[in-house]
Amino acid sequence: MKIARGRELLTPDQRLALMQIPEDEWVLGTYYTFSKQDLEIINKRRREENRLGFAVQLAVLRYPGWPYTHIKGIPDSFIHYILKQIGATSSSLSLDPQGITRSSFTRNIS
Repeated sequence: MKIARGRELLTPDQRLALMQIPEDEWVLGTYYTFSKQDLEIINKRRREENRLGFAVQLAVLRYPGWPYTHIKGIPDSFIHYILKQIGATSSSLSLDPQGITRSSFTRNIS
């Protein structure tokens, strides 16, 4: 049985804009600055790429409110802002934080 969705509230362009991570410096500082408690939780991860993956998940779940697997592109400015806060180097960018640890990140954030 197929259920009709009815009238769409957003156009595809509006939906895409809603699901993107803004690159504006003010927005980065407003929505993606971690608290001391956030950093303590993030730093419980041993490897740098796990800290980065967990931090990215935590940040995008807060704003715009989607798991990062649903976001089309993550801007470099966002990643570098996160890296600076967690004290990681850009070498962790070459490693895939999505792999095995994605479910454990989600479980820990819940």
